[in-house]
Amino acid sequence: MTFDLLDAVRQYRLIAILRGFDSDRIVPLAEALYEGGIRLIEVTMNTPDAERQLRALAERAEGLWHVGAGTVLDAEAAKRALACGATYFVTPNVDEEVMAFAAEAGVDILPGALTPTEIVRAHRLGAKAVKLFPVSRLGPGYVKDLQGPLPHIPLVAVGGVDLDNAAAYLEAGAVGLGLGSRLLDRQALRDGDYARITARAREFARAAGIGSGTGSR
Repeated sequence: MTFDLLDAVRQYRLIAILRGFDSDRIVPLAEALYEGGIRLIEVTMNTPDAERQLRALAERAEGLWHVGAGTVLDAEAAKRALACGATYFVTPNVDEEVMAFAAEAGVDILPGALTPTEIVRAHRLGAKAVKLFPVSRLGPGYVKDLQGPLPHIPLVAVGGVDLDNAAAYLEAGAVGLGLGSRLLDRQALRDGDYARITARAREFARAAGIGSGTGSR
């Protein structure tokens, strides 16, 4: 069955953005996030060894999570990510070449945009949803403002989303949230304290209103 990113975002709401993490710890990190309620994982293509990490997460997924490739800047990177098992693409911008490749490959893409012009362009090029980035520069009020003229374009808020504003972005109309440094405690990972990582994920899951934020293997 073809993976539908928009359906998944509406159901799970949170995307964990993994950038620059140690490849040897990427699977335990994903497992800890899964236990905390995270079901969507993005590995950025500017991470050293990103392809190895995508393969490892795709092989281990077993229905637990969906892994996508982020910071996909050109079609060649998209091709490599797809070969490694990525089920969706995320970009920081609207790139016609990448979007055309995604459409041809039958892979959903979440392109990054900030202005109404960029958002509409991304949607017209085939995006089912658009990554509003960097959203922290404008805040939840901006998401709400966009609902007036563009209620038909689902938005995923990314950039500076934390526990204090996560619920506000969703209440303003975002269908999901991309979480990076505010979710991922690098010191906890260095210490091998996966329980702390799981606890943090659960806090975000509760803030996003997705139940108890617990998972099972």
